[in-house]
Amino acid sequence: MIYIIVLNWNSWHDTLECLESLLQLQFPNYRVMVCDNASEDGSEARIRQWLTQLPPHQSERFTLVQTGENRGYGPGNNVGIRLALQDAAMEAVWILNNDVVVDPHALSALYEYHLAHPLRGLIGSKLRFYASPDRIQAVGGKFNPVFASSTHVGEFEIDQGQYDRDAIRTQIDYPVGAALFVTRAYLDSVGLLAEEYFLYFEEIDWATRGARAGWELGYCWQSTVFHKEGGSTGSHADPKLKSYLSDYYSVINRVRFTRKFYPGYLWSVKLGLLLAAANRIRRLQFDRLNIVLKALAS
Repeated sequence: MIYIIVLNWNSWHDTLECLESLLQLQFPNYRVMVCDNASEDGSEARIRQWLTQLPPHQSERFTLVQTGENRGYGPGNNVGIRLALQDAAMEAVWILNNDVVVDPHALSALYEYHLAHPLRGLIGSKLRFYASPDRIQAVGGKFNPVFASSTHVGEFEIDQGQYDRDAIRTQIDYPVGAALFVTRAYLDSVGLLAEEYFLYFEEIDWATRGARAGWELGYCWQSTVFHKEGGSTGSHADPKLKSYLSDYYSVINRVRFTRKFYPGYLWSVKLGLLLAAANRIRRLQFDRLNIVLKALAS
């Protein structure tokens, strides 16, 4: 049994489109747990109404859980993971952003990959842009601990199969958090998602802990997920279009993550934040200089 966890916050319309795509999955044994992080836009009622309209054989797959407060990505998803762990039949969880649409064969491909590679407990899919489905958003991420900066491998490239090989997994440091397939054994060994970040760095944290515990990363290129990017958080590939919330946590968590895993690089990360301050001045984002100053002082 695979548990799919979808975290919603104030974006029921994206969540319902995601859930509609999950109904088309060509995989027999899955359940979906929708965790609502105390939305204020009527999301819980909208999602519950959608569930009541499903025929019984479909509605029994779905559970709607109210987390009670918005503590961010890690705590919200962990509510679902803890519930899934109570089912002895649960083999893995598939954590999805609510602003994704999945290919019907995405989960079956992941499951077959998992069976073939049991030592790869954290597995990513190929992410493509929802608005430009022929273009790659990411096949995984590369992380530079010197400046606590990350890049998406393959971003904006037209998908011509150039990343359709298993060796790509050795060229990435983490799977992008919009779609994370995590085995029960990995959860038992490494633990749940970190809860101190609120937003961003959770998947890098998880992958780093896993690597230090001896786990390998997985990349299943046969599993395709289409991502709208930033539906709830306002993240965007163009830094000028990032929301304040997205900008805040992407900066603050650089220091938080570095202090936890690479304390020897704190000096270089903070040096890099001075460049971040200069970029915000160049973009006339003077209201965001306080974010960098707070990170430097932490």
